[in-house]
Amino acid sequence: MTVDNHNDEAEQSVKIGFLTVRHLEDGSYRAGLLVTDETGKPLELRATGALRPDPIQALIYGDTLVPTITEELCGQPLIDSLREQPDVIVADHEAFLPLHNDDRPVVYIRRTGQELEVDVDSDVDPQERRSEEVLRPVAGRFEPVVLEFAGGMEDEARQLLRSKFARLFEAFDLVEPFDRVTKALDMLHEQQSKKGE
Repeated sequence: MTVDNHNDEAEQSVKIGFLTVRHLEDGSYRAGLLVTDETGKPLELRATGALRPDPIQALIYGDTLVPTITEELCGQPLIDSLREQPDVIVADHEAFLPLHNDDRPVVYIRRTGQELEVDVDSDVDPQERRSEEVLRPVAGRFEPVVLEFAGGMEDEARQLLRSKFARLFEAFDLVEPFDRVTKALDMLHEQQSKKGE
């Protein structure tokens, strides 16, 4: 019997992208994407400039403003700009889920107990329904998280991702990198605001 060590090696070298967007006090939005290795060590950070929709834009975009900013103006451009392409992207905002594709899954992650808006409409196509699972680290070092998968994701792909996240969750807190990105975005915004951007 032959053992395939290549798969074990590939399983160990996972790159994770942590994608977030911030709505800042001055009304602008900034997004950041931090790519880490499987231990949480940073490999690359990308950030957008400040996006400031004016009142008329906010009015005419209405409920589509945040999805447009997150998906089209922030998420996809940040992903496209990366040198270190992640194997999976975790996002702290569900508006990034439409960026999911089979080659680069996107998963929405949040702490258990974090508030979530619930859509009670029952006319949603079952293929488009998203599924979520609670992930608790075996060692109990970190607070449990909820993984929300894009609608239509196959069960096998979802279980593979869940297993990967369970292994990663033993090494580091899967939500903590968002704190790092958020602080970096705040510092960047403050520095650029002082320069008069």
